[in-house]
Amino acid sequence: MPDSIGLEMDRVIPADIERVFEAWTDPTVLRRWFAAPGMEVSEVAIDLSVGGGYRISLSAPGSAVRTIRGEYRSIDRPCLLAFTWQWEGEGPDSGEVTEVTLRFSSHDDGTRVELRHELFASEPARSQHSEGWEGCMDRLYQLASVPDDEAAT
Repeated sequence: MPDSIGLEMDRVIPADIERVFEAWTDPTVLRRWFAAPGMEVSEVAIDLSVGGGYRISLSAPGSAVRTIRGEYRSIDRPCLLAFTWQWEGEGPDSGEVTEVTLRFSSHDDGTRVELRHELFASEPARSQHSEGWEGCMDRLYQLASVPDDEAAT
């Protein structure tokens, strides 16, 4: 799709591949990092199966709750996770269905995460999501940098 508006991101997270995959698929872990700075995850529901769904609600002080939902299209633990992405409710990009593909591979410094988010309707939507993903990846990196025994507290 040469005309598709999308974004790509590549990060190395300082944790083994299983731990990074789990961060994307375990509601308890996902709740700790999956939000841009200034926001927090208020609810997470995941049915980790092809055709299964997920629903993640995000909140920020003084703002309405925004909820993302989607369906898992492909799961190859711990190397690949692909899903649709759609905002619920009111908002500039509500109703727009986009696609996210994550590829995980072992790296000398942990796990390389390649993120591709595509099928945006506009460049402003792509830019907004790019900023959000940057914030999320920063928080995932910080979480992964904490030893397991400290991360559990």
